[in-house]
Amino acid sequence: RCHKVGWGAGGDVGPNLKHIAQKGSSYLLRALVDPAAEVASGYGMISVTLKSGKTLSGALLKETTDEVSLKKNNKKLLIKTSDIKSKTKAISGMPPMNFLLKPAELRDVLAFLKSLI
Repeated sequence: RCHKVGWGAGGDVGPNLKHIAQKGSSYLLRALVDPAAEVASGYGMISVTLKSGKTLSGALLKETTDEVSLKKNNKKLLIKTSDIKSKTKAISGMPPMNFLLKPAELRDVLAFLKSLI
């Protein structure tokens, strides 16, 4: 429902898993049990409070020293870092799988992901 592999069936809520095995076993396991540790660009939700008091939220596309780029309602928002009062850390929509899957099921998912070269 959330991911797809290549152009196959699945969703766009999470990143495409076509070549995810290239990230390595430790990355894959961490992504399964602690998805908030490293959120893929374009998939983590953040909230930005501007110095003007206005609050913007959306999927974090890119962050540099000069600007933050968000996607909201399929539109790209560019926000100058000099205009930002505060922002939240990117939050993953994926739940930690170690709370949802039995250890054997988690190993099976990890083995499947490692096959996606």
